[in-house]
Amino acid sequence: MQGVADRIAEVVVQSSFPAILIPIIIAAIIHVVTGSNALGVMTAAALVEPMLGTLGISPVAAFLACGTGALMFKHANSSGFWVTVSMSNMDVNQGIRAVGGASTVAGLTGAILTCILWGLHLI
Repeated sequence: MQGVADRIAEVVVQSSFPAILIPIIIAAIIHVVTGSNALGVMTAAALVEPMLGTLGISPVAAFLACGTGALMFKHANSSGFWVTVSMSNMDVNQGIRAVGGASTVAGLTGAILTCILWGLHLI
């Protein structure tokens, strides 16, 4: 597994793609597919950890990137979505707009701040 992670990291480093976006994107995809924030964070962290040295990302930056990526777009396959929607007396369409929109704004805001801190070499 280490060899695959190293090759992926080398491809990212050789391209002009910002390395900090890798854990954000992985966590976001896993969260959207599974509906679980915790699974998104933990799986993205496990996948990205072998690449940190090659990508030039600190563990703190990777942690923040995985956490903010896993916040993106909470929708109908998330238990948190249903708790919020049912406790707020919303229908599904209102929930998608309100909860999905708010969670995406929260995730994007965190991701932007993480990218800024990483770009300034503060994390």
